[in-house]
Amino acid sequence: MLFEPVASGFGLAEAPVFDDRGLWFTDMAVGGIRCLRPHGRVDQWLIERKTIGGLVLNEDGAIICSGTGGLVWLDPDTGRSGALLDSIDGAPIGGINDMIADAIGHLFFGTVDHPGMFAGEPIGPSALYRLDPDGRVTLLREGLRFANGFGISADGTRLYHNDSSVGTRAYDLAADGSIGGDSLLREDGDCDGLAVDMEGGVWIARIVSGTIIRVMPDGTVTCEVPVPGGHVTSLCFGGADGCDLYVSTAASGGGEAVMKRTTPATLSGSIYRARADVAGVPRARAAFRL
Repeated sequence: MLFEPVASGFGLAEAPVFDDRGLWFTDMAVGGIRCLRPHGRVDQWLIERKTIGGLVLNEDGAIICSGTGGLVWLDPDTGRSGALLDSIDGAPIGGINDMIADAIGHLFFGTVDHPGMFAGEPIGPSALYRLDPDGRVTLLREGLRFANGFGISADGTRLYHNDSSVGTRAYDLAADGSIGGDSLLREDGDCDGLAVDMEGGVWIARIVSGTIIRVMPDGTVTCEVPVPGGHVTSLCFGGADGCDLYVSTAASGGGEAVMKRTTPATLSGSIYRARADVAGVPRARAAFRL
């Protein structure tokens, strides 16, 4: 793969997702949601909001973002924003990291203890939840280390997510949003963001190794590709044919800066684009009435 830098100057670029308006992504260290437009300009919103580890597009064009305190929505046309989910069963949410929507608008997300993380405590425990379009929240799995990097197979029957420091998990996914058949697709703690292609390949961002790998549903690794600059945080597919692969990276010290709520000494995090031989599974949109 040949990687072309398309945007740079970030502390910890994360959560890329593509639509016809451009490439949406975040900077977990510096803050904010950004959009790399087709003509190259980068627009930004919610610059005061840091630790956004996940973005999902809503069917009305709004952007759902994670972070400390829960889920927030943004209307990028007006700049208006508001809370979507800030508590579960009456208890305030410490933080939400990554997430994904399925074909009928369910939102799957993983929690993270942001207050404890900022206080220097070990990360975890984490849990997997589903948020329905009507606002109902369902606990799907507890006892995770750090729920991260979500993807859904092309036929909608498999849900994947990384459990950072543990490996990549796979579940059977039913049409009603329930899950079963919990298994460890790959035991490798170096796993951050994730994307799935149309052949079933699961692409995993490896922040420590500075590479991306493609893993098939039987656990076979078909390729490992180094990314310029290393510190790979996430990836997504996009472009007219779905074969553009966008990869986000962090500056050296970007992860530590997020934990300490500081800014890295150098803003060398970037977004790269390469071409894949197989198209990615298009990301579904959430179905919330905002």
